[in-house]
Amino acid sequence: MKTWKRTLAVMMGAAMALGGLVGCGGKTEESANAGVPTLTWYLAQENQSDKQTVVDEVNKILEKNVGARLDLQFIDAGSYNDKMTMMLASGKEVDLCFTADWTNKYIQNAQKGAFLQLDDMLETEAPKLKESIPDYLYDAVKVDGKLYAIPNIQVLFNQLGLIVFKDYADKYQFDFSTVKKVQDIEPYLKILKDKEPGLIPYCVEWTASMFSSPVYEEVIPQTGVVIRKDSTDYKAEILVETPEYKEGVKTLGDWYQKGYIREDVNSVLENETDLKAGKYGVYQARIKPGAESEIKLKYGKDSIIIPIEEPYLIANAGITTMTAIGRTSKYPTQALQIIQEVNTNKELYNMLCFGLEGKHYTWVDEDHIRLTPDSGYQPNVAWMFGNQFNAFCMEGQDADVWEQTKKMNDEAKVSPLAGFILDTEPIKTELSQIATVSKEYKAVSNGSDASEATYNEMLKKLYDAGQEKVLQEVQRQIDEWVKNKK
Repeated sequence: MKTWKRTLAVMMGAAMALGGLVGCGGKTEESANAGVPTLTWYLAQENQSDKQTVVDEVNKILEKNVGARLDLQFIDAGSYNDKMTMMLASGKEVDLCFTADWTNKYIQNAQKGAFLQLDDMLETEAPKLKESIPDYLYDAVKVDGKLYAIPNIQVLFNQLGLIVFKDYADKYQFDFSTVKKVQDIEPYLKILKDKEPGLIPYCVEWTASMFSSPVYEEVIPQTGVVIRKDSTDYKAEILVETPEYKEGVKTLGDWYQKGYIREDVNSVLENETDLKAGKYGVYQARIKPGAESEIKLKYGKDSIIIPIEEPYLIANAGITTMTAIGRTSKYPTQALQIIQEVNTNKELYNMLCFGLEGKHYTWVDEDHIRLTPDSGYQPNVAWMFGNQFNAFCMEGQDADVWEQTKKMNDEAKVSPLAGFILDTEPIKTELSQIATVSKEYKAVSNGSDASEATYNEMLKKLYDAGQEKVLQEVQRQIDEWVKNKK
């Protein structure tokens, strides 16, 4: 094991022992912290029972290097977007927060002025952070030419795949090399349905859009507007009218009738609980190097990963995981310097990701750690904290997993809309109405009501909600962007 790892463990043990000697005094700690600001960082994550132990050690580093302390606030992913929306709208002080295109929406919050503009501060207050992230990634996440959050370096490409749990795969010796698209998994689903009573063969996570994903990318989530990944004419289309999406609706409807999809799929709010309980045979996920070990950590089972599309860099690849500074923060300089420290200090970053050596994880060899079960700190969201290429390798991952990931980032096909950011302000009313219709008719996309009559009813309501206007506005902005790019 590397010398610095052993040294760090000894130093931390001594620090905790000393902390125990002065802890009951209280006033000593208070006086030591006098004048040191505490900044709050909100993340979309389940709370961890031993979080404070980790935060206390993190703060020893931050006090020394930044002159600030951190209050780490985990909000469960299901509630995170709504709670952050309320906090930012109310003017509540927010120092740091996780933001993305799928929760605590980056573009919308940047356009509303909820996040602090960072361009000038980055140059003067966090030069190491600026140098640690490539310029193309900063450019890809700018809104109206300005930077409002720091992108986390991680898997930048998108690649969806089917995840098959290996216990059943080994039992039935199915040849998964024949599976090239989602539909090809059906013979295996039939085996599970016929021979594994009580098991749900197929978990519907990505719905019918899984079938269109190999061909189309959505301009931004929730617009319902897509462009072909191989487009040269930049023509936008409506997702639910594409042949691939319609085929997905038809296929899922057929699978629902055959019992491959759970009967109550329309009322299921999340699948994680049942995945952890081993109730599904196949599910869908975004795949990447090292995914097998993450799946085993999460669900306790070995898996087989089947890609159903090529690696692809979406238009705004960098905005899938970012850290923003709230406009209301009283300590923006320290906030940015905390982001810098997390992204450039490997010791600090890995402490946030994995906790404390000997308590929350152990080293199994020179390159791999093993997480300690029931340790009280296991966020499993290294990609949410900062630069994931600084993360320790977990047991089961290839030692060169980050080199593999960098290579795939570099070699992935690039979106024809790379760098394009949609201004949703002119269509915000229509987008809200479209979201309402989509929620009302989710039975169409998950297969539980795939009749032509219901599909046509949904389509009419989408048009009534303003889908055509959204399409036209998206096309207008794309055309303007293409013209200015030449």
